[in-house]
Amino acid sequence: MSEILSPPLVWPALGMLTVTPHYSLFRANNVMQATGSCVWNGGSAVVHGWLNQKVAKTAHAELEAPVQSLQRYARGLGIEAPLAGMMTAASMKSLRFQLIQDEQMTLACIVTSGIENARRSGDPCDGDFSHRQLTQTGTINIVLISNVAFAPAARIEALMVATEAKTAVCYDLRVKSPVSGAPATGTGTDSICLLSGNSELDALEYCGKHTRMGEWIGRATYAAVRESVAACLELSNGDAGAQPDSIA
Repeated sequence: MSEILSPPLVWPALGMLTVTPHYSLFRANNVMQATGSCVWNGGSAVVHGWLNQKVAKTAHAELEAPVQSLQRYARGLGIEAPLAGMMTAASMKSLRFQLIQDEQMTLACIVTSGIENARRSGDPCDGDFSHRQLTQTGTINIVLISNVAFAPAARIEALMVATEAKTAVCYDLRVKSPVSGAPATGTGTDSICLLSGNSELDALEYCGKHTRMGEWIGRATYAAVRESVAACLELSNGDAGAQPDSIA
């Protein structure tokens, strides 16, 4: 099957994005600092890029652990260097991105979306939830990529601002939780990551909504998530007439 994005997209200040039906891959020009909730190299880690692997919704329980699957998949692509890794059952056709830049700073936001398991924060949990279910549900995966270095607290601020933007999209598109019937704030398995410059020199100390980078993150994330969720809905509506039950 041919690539969805062919040839790969090159952002000179950041690196190269490749999108196929089976994965999306960002290869960074330089080593980057990763901060986020990734399955592979979550928390804080030094990485060479980002991998978003598509998996089947009908994955079986005996499959290997998600982190091992991501590492093996990366090796199959000829990549031995560490990456920030996510998984999703969402179609790579839902991938959307936004790019904002000026003379000094560049920011990209890449999103894939599935909303089959939309949830509102505070909904009753799933008592039998297993991490293997990460391979069987739709999810909103977000990665922010910037050539700028962020101080540790600013990295957390960046993720907060992006999460607020994602939630704003869910509200504006009237996505509802099938559990509570209340407006959803995301899905039950969302993942988010910031890839930033790996240097302590001239690191941004603040990244809230009063700052330029905070504004960029909010704008880029909102636009990319909204376009991605809209694409997800179009794909769902075209699937034998199926209508997602999480939309009002």
